[in-house]
Amino acid sequence: MDSPLNTSMIAHRNSEPSGLENTAGFSDYLDPERGGSVDQPVNHGAIMHVCVEKSRFLKVLGHQQSVIERRGSTPILTHVLLEAVGDSLSLMGTDLEMSLVEVIPATVHQSGVITVPVHLLHDIVRKLPEGQIVLNTLPDGVIRVASGTIEFNVPTLSAIDFPQIHPKTLPFSLKIQASSFKKIIDDTRFAMSNEEARYSLNGIYFHPCGDTWRAVATDAHRLALGCLPIPAADLIGAPNVIVGRKAISELCKLLTESAAEIDVSFSNQQMMVSFAHGHFSSRLLEGQFPDYQQAIPEGHPHRIEMEVKDLEHAMARVGMVSSERQRVIKLVFSDNTLTLSAHSQQYGSAQETLSVAYSGAELILGLNPKYVLDICQHIKGENIVMLFKDGLSPALFQDPSDLTVNYVLMPTRI
Repeated sequence: MDSPLNTSMIAHRNSEPSGLENTAGFSDYLDPERGGSVDQPVNHGAIMHVCVEKSRFLKVLGHQQSVIERRGSTPILTHVLLEAVGDSLSLMGTDLEMSLVEVIPATVHQSGVITVPVHLLHDIVRKLPEGQIVLNTLPDGVIRVASGTIEFNVPTLSAIDFPQIHPKTLPFSLKIQASSFKKIIDDTRFAMSNEEARYSLNGIYFHPCGDTWRAVATDAHRLALGCLPIPAADLIGAPNVIVGRKAISELCKLLTESAAEIDVSFSNQQMMVSFAHGHFSSRLLEGQFPDYQQAIPEGHPHRIEMEVKDLEHAMARVGMVSSERQRVIKLVFSDNTLTLSAHSQQYGSAQETLSVAYSGAELILGLNPKYVLDICQHIKGENIVMLFKDGLSPALFQDPSDLTVNYVLMPTRI
């Protein structure tokens, strides 16, 4: 079994949301008493008539349908709110934990606002031909979705019942490049826990540390730490927050498509990311993130640097015979060689020897091959550095081409 980094430090969840009745931390953003834009009043009785370009419409619908639950606690929470006004169409979706608002250009013949089942609308638009799509609401409570000779009539719900999101200024705000934010997420997200019992580990922990903004993820067996250099003065007042797994997944999609500067803002309960044509907000995870710095080893008498592809390929080959129950590869460092071996009753045994720059006493340890492969796949340069104290202590992995990232892996019993 893998040794935990420090399971005694892991805090359990304090509370858990359960549907519409629990929106703590989100109340400043939801107003179920009204629909439409908070900035421009819209006539809910108007017949909306708007034309949009398919590719842009499909892209934002794709974002919305991944935020909105397929089976919400109430019908309105399976819908996306469409609002046509001026020369744009805005789309808004929420599951009461997260919300997403995006705006796309449109030709608006008649302003209006309505809600439509998002997953059905996404499937319809995906199968329509390229070009202009016409949306217009009809008096019988349906919306007509048309392209050329193709026409769908889709049932709708009134926007009055939709929980409206009100953007609000949060206490701390940071302007950074979308690519920089995405990098520290990509560098760490694979190490997040997916165990419900470890609620506070089901996300990425962001906090200031000197002149860096840190992102940390751990499942108690491995840890990933990414650092974004930012002047300490800009981090004054930055809270320590945990952004949940689903919010991280949605952020990655949005940040991939943005190359510009974004505004990331936080309170102790809420996060908001504002970009050029919309904003994404999410409730933060509650609970205490463990003191992860205790898990990062200090003092490494053994340092090995080697080509990452050599280690990755050898791990993948030898790991083929490790059992599903106890995935472990034995590593033996001695006299400029690294010998990897594994065996199981079901799959037999395998061994491979690599040349490495190593001198000193023989060092033996066991590592989970899947975890090592995950780290190798996140190394951007040609080499990987492995730092060890002994065969029982946490191992530190680094990318010599990017020292803003560190990975820690606990040894596994051989």
